[in-house]
Amino acid sequence: MWLLGILIYLAQAALFGYACRSIVENKGYDAGSWFWLGFFFGIFALLVALSKPDQNYAYVYPAESSTVPSGPSDDEDSWTCSCGRKNYAYSNACAKCGKLKTQVEQERQAASRKVTTVSEEKLEESQVIQYLKEYKELLDNGAISQAEFDKKKNELLASEAKV
Repeated sequence: MWLLGILIYLAQAALFGYACRSIVENKGYDAGSWFWLGFFFGIFALLVALSKPDQNYAYVYPAESSTVPSGPSDDEDSWTCSCGRKNYAYSNACAKCGKLKTQVEQERQAASRKVTTVSEEKLEESQVIQYLKEYKELLDNGAISQAEFDKKKNELLASEAKV
């Protein structure tokens, strides 16, 4: 009889563990140890998992809308992270990667300083290719805009033509 009681307790503990892990994972958190918290603390861990705020920023739109925006629209105040996600102006960290707004701004300032440091002197073809690769990487990371990239590309190609 006591063996049946232990089996029921273990099944119940496993159920609470799985429920806690699933809830926390669906809310956008790392679910690493939540199974064990639910396993050992049962209903208390489940209540804590249920009370955690959602970090997914999921939006539900009508069925006729085929596109779902990943952040604020263009007409709203927003800032774009280096990972490419648009974030609301009042948020201090990116909802996708977690980078701080100030850190992204510092990266952009450093990238723009780097962009302006390349002088318009004569460059060899290998140097031009190297600079173009670096600028393309900065563009892909979101540190510089497409217009800045195009401007620097034209300057580099013009400096190569001088050689």
